[in-house]
Amino acid sequence: MSSVDPPLRDGDLSTSSDPDARPPLRHVLAVCATAAQLSGDSRGARVLWDSRALYRSMLRWGAGSVVPIRHVARWQPPLVTAARGLSHAPGTSARWRSTSLSRALRDLAQSLHVDAPPDAQALYGHITFPTARHLPTLWSTQGVLDANPGIWFPDQSARTHERFAQRASAVQCWSELGRRGLLERADRIDESRVRVVPPLVYVDLPHPRGSPSSDPQRWGHSESSGDPDVTAVFVGAEGRRKGLLTLLAAMGRIGAGVRLRVVTADPRPAELPSSVTWLGSIPREQVLAELCRADIHVLPSQSESFGGVVVEALAAGLAQVLAASSVPAEIAGPTAVLADARDPASLADAIETLAGDPSLRLSLGMAAKERYDAIYSPAAVGPKLAALVELACGA
Repeated sequence: MSSVDPPLRDGDLSTSSDPDARPPLRHVLAVCATAAQLSGDSRGARVLWDSRALYRSMLRWGAGSVVPIRHVARWQPPLVTAARGLSHAPGTSARWRSTSLSRALRDLAQSLHVDAPPDAQALYGHITFPTARHLPTLWSTQGVLDANPGIWFPDQSARTHERFAQRASAVQCWSELGRRGLLERADRIDESRVRVVPPLVYVDLPHPRGSPSSDPQRWGHSESSGDPDVTAVFVGAEGRRKGLLTLLAAMGRIGAGVRLRVVTADPRPAELPSSVTWLGSIPREQVLAELCRADIHVLPSQSESFGGVVVEALAAGLAQVLAASSVPAEIAGPTAVLADARDPASLADAIETLAGDPSLRLSLGMAAKERYDAIYSPAAVGPKLAALVELACGA
């Protein structure tokens, strides 16, 4: 989704007065984005975890021990653009994109020579692999999954991961499924240096729910607000890739009493069930507001290599319907109802199970908030990330 985060001053990128932000690192870590990239207006572009939400959260958490790089070598952007274009040029076949040469070009496009601040002692890059002045690199990846056959090539991807993992001092994998897929396909990686640590991202909810006793209106959702319908929400920039068409078919099977609000960059279909409201692409702060107002979050995606919106739904205390055997299902754990994401009937049954049981929604929502606090909040992720930085620096 697009971002309308207020621009940051340079000082905001190096220090923080946030009480939740701590200086937890003994080493100065430089993230692979400049102050200008982190401060500038995205102008409607989709929020990228590596360049905005993720890195800005890391700088906020680091309170001066995490800083942006100064710039990328001038010769690098044209080379990266050319390599990326050649590896996946319009009209090229899936067979070409799976070749060793195409993969080598993508390797080149993912590696950046950067200019780090003089006090930096390590580099951090997600997907992109930064190098500078013989500094150790902590490389963050979503791992290797089996999703999207014909578009995604796990074996070829694993070879790129293997080469970067060999160069990295430590590797952060965002999920156990991703780590397992990487290690199953890569023979020359030191498993002890590949650890599962979720991404550190602040979820600043506009209307955070308190406890059920202190904030019954927000935990009661539609029942206490006087709205007789149960509201589900779908959030996904690439909706069709994330199972949106199956979800729309499922909504056609569900009777009155359940409404779906769709947040996506996909074009609006010519025909929609009357229970569906198409919101299109909206700023992230409005996405978070939608999650706070909803009763259920639905993401029938089988191709997620992580699923940031699932973490946001956990923070919002939402019961969720997710695809079985997926990374989102791993993130949500026992707080979600799982369905066969390829089957509209299975998806409809899961939604109706939650829609018809307010007590179940409440218990799952409370468990979701607890899971966020325990596993995915900055307070939980920060110490794990700090330990990984120490590993990368040889401490």
